[in-house]
Amino acid sequence: MFWLFGFFRLPFDGDVELLLVVFLGVEKYAIPLALPAIQNISGLGVDLVHRAFMAGVSLAVLASPILASLLLRDYSELAKNEARQKKRGHLRTLLKFSFLNGLLGFGTGLIIPLIPTWFLLKFGVQDTYTGPLLALASLTVALSAAISPRLSRRYGLVKSIVMVQGVATVFMISLGFAPIPLLAASFFVTRAGFMYMGNPLADSYLMGIMEAQERGLASAVNSVMWELPQSASTILGGVILGSGSYTSPFLLVQPSFALWFARMILWRRGEASSQDVIGQGLFSLGVHEPK
Repeated sequence: MFWLFGFFRLPFDGDVELLLVVFLGVEKYAIPLALPAIQNISGLGVDLVHRAFMAGVSLAVLASPILASLLLRDYSELAKNEARQKKRGHLRTLLKFSFLNGLLGFGTGLIIPLIPTWFLLKFGVQDTYTGPLLALASLTVALSAAISPRLSRRYGLVKSIVMVQGVATVFMISLGFAPIPLLAASFFVTRAGFMYMGNPLADSYLMGIMEAQERGLASAVNSVMWELPQSASTILGGVILGSGSYTSPFLLVQPSFALWFARMILWRRGEASSQDVIGQGLFSLGVHEPK
């Protein structure tokens, strides 16, 4: 639902947005963690508890259009921008930006979706521990939502994107060389927090340079350009882990990330901070999850 904040430029209060982030995080990650306890207390079987949970989630999804209509009840379309000649330039910018997003997706897909498998193969850590770890990493989105707007105001959008993605990359690569599970877990959670800071910044930048009528296309193209490379590289990452090489995926992410940094810096060098517009509640359609 957070795409509404950026796509429609809704002026919601930051505290309300942060509360919604925490609520959705609890709903998505904390409740599943409680399912084993619910089974023990209720005496119900695993299948029945999980089916009930999925039914509840399905009902919530069905209700989301109603909630969206309530959020949009006071929304009215802005007048179309008369500078139609800029549209083609905007689409070129969209393709460039989406290509850069694809580079991040490819690098991330090599190992991040396979983190539970990596922990199991390298350290022998079972899902009992990596499950809560993934939940904790995802809940850092709330803290990131509070910090992202402040970074944008102080350093500008593009500089903030490069900064947080750079720090996230350092922790991601360091994760591959962690000697003990606890250190690896701390690297993973920290990396997730910085990635979640970068996602709303990047999406806000993209929405800010697109006309209102182009934002649907922009969101779709940007999401596809993340998902396709990530899906392909995850297969490669699985093959590498299956071969017994548990460090190589973290090394292979470096070329795509390095190209992303170089292209991002050169492309937007000297950009005026007046273009920095951030929707505090804007979240990536593809987190990419991490992404």
